[in-house]
Order: sequence, then C-alpha cells, then structure tokens
Amino acid sequence: MCHCEERSDEAIPITARRLQDVPDVSSNTVKIDWRVLPMPVPDSARVVYEKNPLAEVICQLRYPTIFRIGAEAPVQFQETIKAHFPIAQQKQIVSQVPPELVSLLPDAVSRNLPVISAFDFTTRDGACTVTLTRDFLALATKRYERWEWFQENLRIALDALQKAFSVPFFVRVGLRYQNVISRSSLEMEQVSWSLLLNHCVAGELADDNVAEDVRERFVVSM
Repeated sequence: MCHCEERSDEAIPITARRLQDVPDVSSNTVKIDWRVLPMPVPDSARVVYEKNPLAEVICQLRYPTIFRIGAEAPVQFQETIKAHFPIAQQKQIVSQVPPELVSLLPDAVSRNLPVISAFDFTTRDGACTVTLTRDFLALATKRYERWEWFQENLRIALDALQKAFSVPFFVRVGLRYQNVISRSSLEMEQVSWSLLLNHCVAGELADDNVAEDVRERFVVSM
C-alpha cells in the first residue's frame, strides 16, 4: 500500500524571488536555511493517504553555472553517491526549457534548441534519480511515500554536490508534486469531482453540470 502526505509543520522549499531568500550552503556539509517568502496557505494537519495520487515528485536546485560539470566526467560526485545511486547514465537535455514544453514543439524547432550534458544517478530499484548538470541538481521519484525518505535522498545528493563542486549558493529552489487523480483507482467512479478536488484547483471539474463531459484537461506550468 502506498502513502503520501500533506505537510504544513515544516518549511517547504519554494522558488526564491530575492537573493536574501536563497538557501545558504556551508563549505563542509549542506545546511540549508529555508528562508522563503511567506505564502498565503492556511495551516493544516499532516495527512497520510492510503492510496497515493502522486505520479512524480521533483526537487530542483539551481546554482551559478559550473562549466567543469559536463566538460569532464563528475567522477568524485559519482564516487560519493554510488553506494546509494549506483546506476549512472550520461545524456543530452535541452537547456532552460521544460521537457513538457519541448515535447509540444515541432521537430524543426526542438532540434535547434541548445543542449547540455546531464548525468543521471539512479537507485538500484529505480525508485529515485539524481540528475546533475552544470546549472542544477535535481532529485526525482515516482514512488514517493514520505517526506523524510525523500529528504534523506536529497541530503545525500547535496552532500556529494558540495564535496565535489563547492557550490557557493543556490539561485532557485523548486519542489514540485505532480498528482494524478483517477476515480477508478480510488474506487470512487460515482463520486463527483467537486467533492474530490478543492475548487481552487478543480477548474471546470468543480461544476457538476459540465464535469462529466470533460474528457481531458492538459496543463503545462512554466
């Protein structure tokens, strides 16, 4: 049985909009001070769901460009994390453009976008992947269960980053939870969307008069 959670008792990293809001990183180990701008989100109790609606969770930390990453193999980084992330792979990705947007572009356009080298390091069971590039470090999983487990994997990756490249600071920290709500998976086919989703995010699904006629809703966030 899978579980997921809502968290409100601890600070969650969000995109920093001012330099003083960017997390500080020490020289020996990673100690992040989550000084983030307040968001108008009400407090709520922590909830663990029996059926997990999360399709993917990604935390990405951007830093000033390190040209050494990509110009040479990140050997020291790999040596530090290979006990936890033993499967390594190098690939090319489009720089500064979200993959969701790239997939929507015509081939003639996408072929001309600038690419950079990226290095993936994955756990033996495939549950978690660390991606390292010259501009960012990311941790992604499609098997999220609890924040503490995700946080520990992120700490391992950040410690390796700091040991190998001594990142001075982060310019952006993002944490994204991607949910896929399937009424059939929840055995709630007869329950209206307006009862399952908060009206703030439900959009047209919040209206029972039109919800059942909606066949697909596709949203790309930039």
